[in-house]
Amino acid sequence: MFCLFFLTENLIFIDSVIGYRYCASDSRCPVAAQVIANFIKLGAPAELNISADLREAVLNEFFTAVTERNSQCSEGLFDKITDHLLLQLQSEHWPRFLESKYYEQAIITTALSAVNNNGNHSNTSSSSDSPRGAHS
Repeated sequence: MFCLFFLTENLIFIDSVIGYRYCASDSRCPVAAQVIANFIKLGAPAELNISADLREAVLNEFFTAVTERNSQCSEGLFDKITDHLLLQLQSEHWPRFLESKYYEQAIITTALSAVNNNGNHSNTSSSSDSPRGAHS
C-alpha cells in the first residue's frame, strides 16, 4: 500500500531544507536546530524514517558546527538525508504510487479537468469570435 504519511514528512523536510539553504550563513544554525527538532531527533513531531547512522552523522556534524566552528553550519548539512529521501522517493514511493488507487484517481481528475477546461475554453472562444455589436 502507498504510504502517504512518511512521504508527506519527507516532502515537508525537503522543503524546509530548501529554506535552510537560502538562509544567510550566520543564521543557518538556529534554522538547522529547528529542522533537527522537527524532523531528525528521536521523537520529533515529524520524525523521519532514516537509519540511526544517518541520523547520528547529521547530529554530530551539527554539534561540531555549533561547538567548534562558532555556530557556522554548512549549507550542505542535510544533503545526506535529502539525497537518501529523494532516492527513496524515486525507487520506492513513486513506483508504489503508480500502482495505487491514488494514481488512478489523479489520472481521472486530471482528465476530467482537461475536458472541463477545453469545454469552457471553446465556449468562451466562440462567444469572443462574434464581432461586437453584430446584434445591435
